[in-house]
Amino acid sequence: PLVPAPGNHDKATEDEGENGIEYIAPLYLAHFALPDNGPGLDALKETAYYLDYQSARIVVFNSNSLENPNQLQWLEATLQSNPKPWLIVTHHHPVYSTGRDRNNEELRELLVPLYEKYGVDLVLQGHDHHYGRTHKIVQDHIVADDAKGPVYAVSVSGPKMYEQNMNFLDLMALELGYTQLYQVITLNPQMLRYEAWTLDRRMVDGFTLKKTAEGATLLENQIPN
Repeated sequence: PLVPAPGNHDKATEDEGENGIEYIAPLYLAHFALPDNGPGLDALKETAYYLDYQSARIVVFNSNSLENPNQLQWLEATLQSNPKPWLIVTHHHPVYSTGRDRNNEELRELLVPLYEKYGVDLVLQGHDHHYGRTHKIVQDHIVADDAKGPVYAVSVSGPKMYEQNMNFLDLMALELGYTQLYQVITLNPQMLRYEAWTLDRRMVDGFTLKKTAEGATLLENQIPN
């Protein structure tokens, strides 16, 4: 099963769409059959959606259409109504960029307050072609491992790589460049385990979140020798 989030190269045109919507190429949508539970706009159909799977709500946000008010209202309602122990969000553009000198200030301004307010545990992103995974972050600062706050991860699976972004190094638990990676995430109602692996089967990053009544506690640096 695939749970895709549309990226910048999936847009139908480089022209600015109306009302903050960037239209997605029909060929992209033809590859998938995705939930129709998004913002209720035909232009965003199957590009913003969510699914409740086992002990997690997984929310896909179309970050090409960041400024669309309908999608932002839908996102807040979807986060707020989460019935599951874990809340995971994925979108293409990173909150804390790892590649080159990118700085997605508007993304942080619009999305981060929602993630922190509604207890998002993990945010999965791409776009920057350079691996980076933060500590727990609140208001652009590292917080205690047992405090409320999301963990943000950016990864790259293909061979195209970008130079490192130095802007957010102080927030990162790990950055890794010029390496193709995939992630394995295992969870149950009490535990979420995240691992990042290279194509030659080396585990290079790993952490565990343990669910508590107050939120989730982060157990860091669980990487085999």
